[in-house]
Amino acid sequence: MPAGFIEENHVHIIPLKIIIGNQVFLDKVDITPEEFYQKLVSAAEHPKTSQPTIADIRKTFENVTPYFEKIISIHLPRVVSGTLQSIETTARSFKEGKIICIDGKNISGALGLVIMEAVTAIKENKNVDQVLERVHQAIQNIHIFISLPTIKYLVKGGRISKPRGFIGKLLRLCPIVSFDKDGRVFLAAKAFGEMASMKRTLKMLSESAKKYQRVRFIVAHANAPEKAAFFVHNLSALFPNSGEIPIVEAAPVLGVHAGPGTVGAGFLGYSD
Repeated sequence: MPAGFIEENHVHIIPLKIIIGNQVFLDKVDITPEEFYQKLVSAAEHPKTSQPTIADIRKTFENVTPYFEKIISIHLPRVVSGTLQSIETTARSFKEGKIICIDGKNISGALGLVIMEAVTAIKENKNVDQVLERVHQAIQNIHIFISLPTIKYLVKGGRISKPRGFIGKLLRLCPIVSFDKDGRVFLAAKAFGEMASMKRTLKMLSESAKKYQRVRFIVAHANAPEKAAFFVHNLSALFPNSGEIPIVEAAPVLGVHAGPGTVGAGFLGYSD
């Protein structure tokens, strides 16, 4: 989400954890993206990630529930993380209906677009049901394509086998991944070389966006601001009426699996 958005709109985040050796960091709380990538390249063991504990979740809920009639809690896809299950378990210990848990079915900037849509609806003085309707519509109309410069970190994190990783490295294979309607990651395309991957990602993104009457873009990067600027420049030229395109730093939790140099571009499409 854009800088300052979280504070200005009273959005509360329950951070995931990053484990580097015997140290545990709260994502973007105890460690910045810059600090994380410095540690990533020098760490003796590949970092691991962990979902929030029930105690972490409860503490956040207890801090906000006294001040609001309803809490809308939007999270990472159920199919890629156990976080939502823990959220739902904790929410059941509060007054029934107080906390509404939602599977965002997206990650990073794409999940940010869902939250931004919810905030927009709230500022328009929509009631809870109307806000929820907007959120679910957004989830169904968000598209994101993520360009990875290497499969090295997918291998290190156990997402790809070492033999397949070796072949991919020889071929300079750069995967492009996306998310289906259930929040599952899938291989959308493959390219050979970083620039080819970025151009292919841009083409796929723009072809998807042209199917809508209007769109709202966001670009997220893992220690790759130049690549993010490439997407903003080209998307602004292709879609001059889409408005300002925010650039955000992807959470280090994503960087554990994707690695530095990864960039993702997503949009929310509107049919009206």
